[in-house]
Amino acid sequence: MENIPRFLTLKIIGILILIIGLTCAAFLISNNQTPQTEEPSSTQQVDFSNNQEGTFIGTLQAEYFKEPIDQVVVMFVSAKIPGLTLIYYPYENKLVGGSPQMVANNVIFFDGIQHHLAYTFKENGEQILIYDDNIVGQSPFQAPQNSPLTGAVTGITETGVSAVFLDTSFS
Repeated sequence: MENIPRFLTLKIIGILILIIGLTCAAFLISNNQTPQTEEPSSTQQVDFSNNQEGTFIGTLQAEYFKEPIDQVVVMFVSAKIPGLTLIYYPYENKLVGGSPQMVANNVIFFDGIQHHLAYTFKENGEQILIYDDNIVGQSPFQAPQNSPLTGAVTGITETGVSAVFLDTSFS
């Protein structure tokens, strides 16, 4: 039996490893076997129609999409009203949102039960935060003002509704 040069043997082994790796990757992709580690995407309407008044209503999923639950869950970010967000802190059972921000304590989501969340505001009027049909925050609404240091920049320019919601509506 003839001896195969060592460099040729290594080249053949390398090609075989590459073929096996590509075959495994193609199999996993075709069977969608990649673990979900990121938030599912959302195709829902994602912002208020104007910046004078509006209402957001959403039903949250009973469970979070991964374990452990993130330390901070950004539920909604408005581009129409820069700086207006709804943020949930699951380990503190705290919901923060509005403009200026209101803080609602003892808010529990992702406990195996679907919950309802609503936020409504009116320029020169009130803003109200509602959790499971109970008012958990209410204060005068004040749209963010231009800062003498940063102008109108507040750090967020995109809008979004988190996919933790089963359904949402804006009016």
